[in-house]
Parts: sequence; structure tokens; C-alpha cells
Amino acid sequence: MIFTNFLNSWLNKRIPIARQVTLDYKKIFVFPTKYGFLYSLMLALMLIGSINYAKSLGYALTFWLASIILLGIIHTYKNLLGLTIQPGKQMAVFADQEITLNLNIIKHFENNRHDSIIFKYGQSARQLSLINQTSQQIQLRLPAQKRGRFQPERILIETYYPLGLIRAWSWIKLDIQILIYPAPLKNDVLKYEIVQQNNETSRGQLMTKGGDEYYGIRDYQNGDNLRHVAWKNYAKSQKLSTKLFVNHASPSRDIHWQNFHDNNIESLLSKMTYWVIELSKQGKEFSLTLPDNSHLKQGSGTSHETSCLEALANY
Repeated sequence: MIFTNFLNSWLNKRIPIARQVTLDYKKIFVFPTKYGFLYSLMLALMLIGSINYAKSLGYALTFWLASIILLGIIHTYKNLLGLTIQPGKQMAVFADQEITLNLNIIKHFENNRHDSIIFKYGQSARQLSLINQTSQQIQLRLPAQKRGRFQPERILIETYYPLGLIRAWSWIKLDIQILIYPAPLKNDVLKYEIVQQNNETSRGQLMTKGGDEYYGIRDYQNGDNLRHVAWKNYAKSQKLSTKLFVNHASPSRDIHWQNFHDNNIESLLSKMTYWVIELSKQGKEFSLTLPDNSHLKQGSGTSHETSCLEALANY
């Protein structure tokens, strides 16, 4: 634990979190693989044998093979040098889905091959090759565990190209935040309320004044629009009357947290998420009231649905 904390602290200073990262000599680490160690051991034995038997050909072969691993170090290092890693467009997901981490990889040095580069995050890994390309997009997939704003940990970038004797790697952390909505939980809590409101509307009990539909007449009152005076009725009864025009109002659907009677906050938000999706799918207007009594006014459409889901995720 102490070593892990020390390593994280050192990495945060060496490779701080950034919106984009370009790999340079400060961010790339190089070390032999197990095959590199075996190769080095073989060279040491060959050198000892050459010294013991005074064989000039043994010296030549040993130093020639040593030059190969030295060149391997340079080429493995250059395989990562100059790569820029940028976050792509990140899509919000639900808590029961996978997160797709989109990364844009751009190279700056045309002479560097950038072949067989591996990107790892947890159990997800992708291999990249930028031969004859200047950029490429990759995706890393990982499970979305809980709602809220998710910030990925460090991403491992490594390569063994070209010999497999040397490993070059870097740990980068990008400034990315992915929104995770609560997982929708199917329920019938609001179903009967909405049916009842629809029945009231069909009986004409929910209506607003000032519409285009003729509703009836009433006695004239001071301030009434003279254009709405029923003059024909006045001619018959010698009494001023005013025509009424109305609009039948759509029922007010409020996804209110108190309607669900659920003390488990995660379950409550999941049930509310279900109705946000369901009413949006039906093209209905609705409002949203969260447990802290913050309120999103009535609306409809994709943008309103997104606003409600974001409010539920950030609660």
C-alpha cells in the first residue's frame, strides 16, 4: 500500500492529468523483458568465454549481438515517442451498460513506425498500428458500475516492437468525465396516475382559457373583449353575454420522488429514470422533482429527456 501510494504520487508529478498527452522522454519508461534478461545473460557468458579462451571471433560476435539489443532499445523507445493521445467524443451510458472510452491517437514523427502498440485499461486491451497513417481512433470498453460522473484511471500504453527484448511503456491519465445514468428499473408507480389524468382530460375537466375551441357563453363582465360579445344572443334577450373559447390542457405529469415511496435512493432514482425514458418514448410532456426538491419544469423531446437523465445521474 505504501509503495502504491508512493508510485501514484510520483506518477502524478511526472505525468500529471491533462486534456491530451504527448509522449516524450519524461513520460516513456524502458526496461528489458524476461527474454531481454536471458539475452543479456547469454552475452555475459559469451564474453566470459571469449576472455577465457582469448578468441577474437568470440569478441566480435558478442559485441555485434550486444549492438543489436542497444539498437532494439532505441527503436522500442522511438515506437512510442511523439504519440499524442486525445479523448474522443464520450457518450453517456446507463449503469447496467458498458462504458466505451474513445481515444484519438495522433503521430507527429513520420519516420517513426508506431507499430504493435498496446493500450490497456483493466481487462480491456487494444492493439494499434500507425504504419502509413497519421491518426487512428481506438475504443476501450469497461463496465459502468454506478451512476454519476466517471473519471478513468491511468491508461497503460506499452510496446515490445521490434525485437521483444525491450519493453517501453507509459501510464497516462486524461481529463475525461463520462456521465453514467441510473439503470432504469421498470415499475407501475405512475401508470395509474397518468391514466386517471387522461380520463379527466377526456371529460373536459382540464382546460385553459383563451383557446380556439368554442365552449359556451356566460354573462358579460367589465373588461371582456367586445369581439367575443354574443351579439345575436343580445338581439334576442337584450342581455349582454360573452362567448368562451378554451383549450383542453394536457395532463400535468410530474415524476415526483414522493410518488414512489422508496427509501433506497438508488432504487428510487432508477424507477424515476424508467419513467423519464418511458414518457419520452411516448412523446408526452412531463416534469421532474428530485429528492432535494429541485425541479425541472414540464417539457418533452430529446433535450428534455437528456436534461432529466443528467439531473438524475448527478443527484
